[in-house]
Amino acid sequence: MRDWTKFFKRGDVVYNKDGGLYAIFEGWVNDDYTEFNTTINYYESIASFGTEEVCYTDCFVKASDEERAAFIANAEKYYNGKYNPDTLQVESVKPEYPFKSFDKVLVRDNDEQAWCANYFSHYKNDPDYFYVCINGIYHYCIPYNEHTAHLLGTSEAYTEGGSE
Repeated sequence: MRDWTKFFKRGDVVYNKDGGLYAIFEGWVNDDYTEFNTTINYYESIASFGTEEVCYTDCFVKASDEERAAFIANAEKYYNGKYNPDTLQVESVKPEYPFKSFDKVLVRDNDEQAWCANYFSHYKNDPDYFYVCINGIYHYCIPYNEHTAHLLGTSEAYTEGGSE
C-alpha cells in the first residue's frame, strides 16, 4: 500500500494479533506512516483498558465491523459512558435521574449484589463509581420510591429506564 491514509482512518478500530491489542486509531505520528496514535486501547493479555499510546503500523490490521462493535460496546461498559466518534473517547452519560442531596436511593456496584437503601450525596467524575452516597461510592444508583421499593435486598435488574 503506497498511501497508508487510505487504509487506516481516524476512528477505525485496529488490531495487533501478535500483541493482543485492540485500539482506536487517532492519526499518524509522522509522514512515513510507520507509527500512529491511539485513544482507547484494550490489552487482551491482561484483560484491561488503557489510553493513548504510539503504535507501529506494521503490526496492525483493521478490525472487522463485528470486532469494532464489540470493542466499542465493551469500552462503553468499562468506562460507563457513550462512545463519541468526534472525540474518540467514551464520555460520561448524563444521569437518567438528576438526584439532589439527601434523595432516597437504591445502590449497588454490580448485577450480583443486592440493592441497598441509601441517601444520595453528589456525583463524582469517575467511570466506575459515579454516585457518592452517605456511606460510600457506587456504580449504580436508582431512585427509591413506590416503583422500586420491591428491589430492596434483591439482586433483580432494574429495567424501567434506570441507570442500568
